[in-house]
Amino acid sequence: GSTHIAAIGPVLCKVGMGQLVSVTVNRKGLNGNTLTLYDSATIAGIGQAKVLALIDLVNATTPLIYHIICANGIVADLENGTPGDVTVAWD
Repeated sequence: GSTHIAAIGPVLCKVGMGQLVSVTVNRKGLNGNTLTLYDSATIAGIGQAKVLALIDLVNATTPLIYHIICANGIVADLENGTPGDVTVAWD
């Protein structure tokens, strides 16, 4: 599956065990924009969750290929500055 994200804030991409496959930056962000991906089944749980990836969306080149196993799910949090536009792919 995949999740498209283009606004600041956390988004629940996947619930349950699986893997973070890749991130494609469709449009770069500005002013310190970052994307943090967490192994979490809920948005509320990201404070205690394992970080799967932290991406600088101002300087990222894509696609970013990961194939990282997650036990709980995937939450993507687009933070800071002017948001970029990304697609998170997962299985």
